[in-house]
Amino acid sequence: MKTIEQMIAGYTSKGFSINQAETFVCQEIIIKKIAKSPLAENVLIKGGVVMFNITKNNRRTTIDLDFDFIKYDISDSSIKLFAELLNKYDPNYQIKIKSIKPLSQDDYQGKRVVMTIKDESHSINFKLDIGVHTLLTIKQSKMCFYFGEDGVFLKANPPEQIFSEKLYSLAKHQSLSTRYKDIYDMYYLVNNTKLNKELTKKCLSLLVQKGCYGINTLNEIYLRIEKTFNDKDYLNHVEKAKDKWMNVECNEIFETILEFLKRACYKWCPFNYLIRDL
Repeated sequence: MKTIEQMIAGYTSKGFSINQAETFVCQEIIIKKIAKSPLAENVLIKGGVVMFNITKNNRRTTIDLDFDFIKYDISDSSIKLFAELLNKYDPNYQIKIKSIKPLSQDDYQGKRVVMTIKDESHSINFKLDIGVHTLLTIKQSKMCFYFGEDGVFLKANPPEQIFSEKLYSLAKHQSLSTRYKDIYDMYYLVNNTKLNKELTKKCLSLLVQKGCYGINTLNEIYLRIEKTFNDKDYLNHVEKAKDKWMNVECNEIFETILEFLKRACYKWCPFNYLIRDL
């Protein structure tokens, strides 16, 4: 068994900073612990870690780990029990919860867990965001999270759901959105993962059914995205963003995303309605 210090050294030898290496180590330890536990089927990995995995490590890693519970309680006591089980089924590295605080972001309810991950000689503080999976009719992927010498399979959001949730968030905030990295994520997903249009449609439809933010139809999503991409100030912000991870012109990114939506939207509404002037 490698020590935490040895694991950190392994990542820094590949060119990652100490902070990045510590993040990787914590993610690796937790994901492997989950895979070994009886609760593996109750966990759905999502967020930046999944995108980082999909892009084969080209996308910058995130500072925390996001996942949803599937048919598992999200109360503080259940989260503490979850941590105890992870320690029981993989005692080599111990997790100690320092705090649990509620996360409330509009229609998202979850918990932020601050923890310490340690072995006999080293410890790292780490953040874990946990939510509740609600799109139960969407079949989730089984993804291999590979860590150099070995990998483990866990449930993860399919690319269509990732794309849809990022698109829905942008439609919600429009030009006020500051999640510029999402633009590059969506472009990558369209260009590199062969997004299934029908599944994308289903994911977006389920999000629209929530009836939030004045978005009541799939057409409204398209029109909001088109309006946002035509906003010169938004274009300027995206071009100057520090967290852009692809060297691609913004206009190409915008056109690619809109073209995919047009193709996917044929069955949703008349084409002439989609390209009407705002």
